[in-house]
Amino acid sequence: MNRIITTFLTLCLCATSIHAQTKQFTVQEAVSYALSNNPAFRNALVDERISEEKVKEAGNALLPRLTGAIDTRYNTQLATQVLPARTFNPRAAEDELTTAVFGTNWNASASLDLNAPILDFGASAGVEYAKAAQNLASANTALSKNTLKLNVMRAYYAVVLNEEKLRQAETTLSRNENLYSNVQSKFQNANALKTELNTAYLNVSNAKLQRQKAADALAVSRMNLALQLGFEGNAADIRLADNLSNLLGNDTTFANASTDAAFEGRTDTRAELAQREMNVQSLQRIQKQNYPTLSGYGFLGTQGFANDVSKLNFFPLSYLGLRVNVPIMDWFTRTPLVQQQALQLDKNENTLRSLRQTMQYELSNTQTSLKNSLRAVQIQKENIGIAEEVLSTTTTRFKQGQATQQDVLNAEQTLRDTQGSYLQAVYDVLVAKLDWEKANGRL
Repeated sequence: MNRIITTFLTLCLCATSIHAQTKQFTVQEAVSYALSNNPAFRNALVDERISEEKVKEAGNALLPRLTGAIDTRYNTQLATQVLPARTFNPRAAEDELTTAVFGTNWNASASLDLNAPILDFGASAGVEYAKAAQNLASANTALSKNTLKLNVMRAYYAVVLNEEKLRQAETTLSRNENLYSNVQSKFQNANALKTELNTAYLNVSNAKLQRQKAADALAVSRMNLALQLGFEGNAADIRLADNLSNLLGNDTTFANASTDAAFEGRTDTRAELAQREMNVQSLQRIQKQNYPTLSGYGFLGTQGFANDVSKLNFFPLSYLGLRVNVPIMDWFTRTPLVQQQALQLDKNENTLRSLRQTMQYELSNTQTSLKNSLRAVQIQKENIGIAEEVLSTTTTRFKQGQATQQDVLNAEQTLRDTQGSYLQAVYDVLVAKLDWEKANGRL
């Protein structure tokens, strides 16, 4: 009795473990999971955080800097000074020099050194450049998000498509096995030829091969989906909650956005605009680094002197000042840098024009492709119904001796081709819809 209970509990635990390992996704859940787990996209988020810290770093260049210092020194050999001899002997010759040793064995100091920028166009331009770089990082993150979403959904659709193909391959195999069994029975009763039996057997073998190919294609598409998701478990444990019917939907109205709305909504456009702005700020930063700077500074400290470290006498020292730095000869370096940035801005403008032209083509092309794909789905769906009816009728007539085995095989092939065409048409619609949404800046 105890052994039975133990075995039962073990089976329950195994079943629970297997269930816990599987992960089911709708297409939207798959996208959300990828945004949290895909390593490449997580790096894009990290780059965005780094850009935020660089803005803080650039802003700190405009803040006052206070430095504290403590220094204690023992002079092993005091410095010798050369002085006019009349300093100590008024009767000495005018050009006569003498030497003297000044100083104490121990020197100590403590100080605070303040430097406060007042006017620094270069540092201010650096802040604006860092903000533009942050905006570019955000735009690149949005572009990466858009690309990841597109890749995940395409991979998801491919898995759904291959699942349907595998089910159809299994149905085809079952149908051919039934046909082979029927022909085998007829052959045993001398109502079928040996060639008919061999043909039916070959059809079963081919159906098994097609089923294996469909299973392999499904496994590969699952691994691709796991890669896009950043899923670290076994790809075979991924389960999809959506099917072709609910993914296809009923929406057949696809009106393009205006050219300006689509242009502004696309992430690749926003990324290029952000890149242009960063190049503008880079140009201004280079130019303003040649402007004068004004800063204030101050020093507050004390110095101690004695031959005995325990008897140091300290004397205060402090001062305030203003400093103006004026670059005089630096145009040889800056002029080529300015020209480079100007050329980069020309490239940005050319890229933006190219994006607008490409977008106008994509708006028209993706809309046409989507509508054609929808029409193909409708036609193929109707064709499946006709092919199924033809196969059913032909199979019945074959069992009644009114049709040949070849008639059944031809009807079977027609249905299989029609089903494959329908699946491909559905997949084409789903992909065409993604391309259309991307072209319109809606993805």
